Amino acid sequence: MNNKTVDKKTNKSFIGYLKKGLFYMWQNQKALIALLIMAFIFAFLSEHFFSFNNLMNVSRQTSISALLAAGMTLVILVGDIDLSIGANAAFCGVVAAFMLKHGVITPLTFIIVLILGMFIGLANGVLVAKVKVPFFISTLAMMSILTGAGYLITGGYPISNLPHAWSFFGRGYVKSVPVPTIIMFLVFIIMAIVLSRTTFGRRLYAVGSSEKTSYLCGIKTTNVRIMAYAFAGLLAALGGVLLSSRLDSGDPSVGDTFLLVSIAAPILGGTKLSGGEGTIIGTLIGAFVLGVINNAMSLMNLNTYWQDVVRGLIVIAIIIPQIERKKA
Repeated sequence: MNNKTVDKKTNKSFIGYLKKGLFYMWQNQKALIALLIMAFIFAFLSEHFFSFNNLMNVSRQTSISALLAAGMTLVILVGDIDLSIGANAAFCGVVAAFMLKHGVITPLTFIIVLILGMFIGLANGVLVAKVKVPFFISTLAMMSILTGAGYLITGGYPISNLPHAWSFFGRGYVKSVPVPTIIMFLVFIIMAIVLSRTTFGRRLYAVGSSEKTSYLCGIKTTNVRIMAYAFAGLLAALGGVLLSSRLDSGDPSVGDTFLLVSIAAPILGGTKLSGGEGTIIGTLIGAFVLGVINNAMSLMNLNTYWQDVVRGLIVIAIIIPQIERKKA
């Protein structure tokens, strides 16, 4: 192979990488533009929208769904969807509340719950990647298991009145900035580095683009998919910690509201539903778009049931273009 051939291949690879980068920027830009437009519209509709307290409230409310969406991004990048991620968060919140009420100290509870969430994600990954159960079936079954187990632990009633130390995670502040907001941004910074600078991040994209080709190149595709689910479970558990802390209770029914958002935010931010393309920054922007919409609907006192209708319509509107692109 002569130098000209090598130069052509290198140039082609660089151009392809550049095009992919510009595509991600365009996707993120669309979500960012949508976020800015909605922010200005809602500012006119409600004089309280741009207040510091409301903006901090938006960031706090968005933090939990953003963490779950970050975990979902990893799973979508390999071409799957984890339908149990909301139930995982709720179940981990229930387990945390149960442990705290039985005298387990806060730091130990925090660590155990994170390990539990990661183990649940690991189980999903093994079922999908090793046992070859379709992700739709395995994660849907896991969602049912976790929800039922949560109700068994609580007896059908939320476990409330948790220790004061636990409230720091979901309701605490560091110099007027909510602790969940700080945790959210730290997680996204770490994930941005992992996806863009590490071998694991590159392998996630490779497996999502073509699992067969990745396998032929020597990548252990099964392990990559399992790890994607495991980290998604870890982030779900972290979201469950913040949720139980914020609500001051462990409630197995609260996970349902986060499933749609966790899927919609990555796609809105440019993550390709079929896998292999997307950025974690895009997911963060997508989560804030949905968070701003939720906040605006609350400020306008829109009926809760209508809010569910709007969220469902948004998810459909986001996913339809992805389906069309896949067909094309």
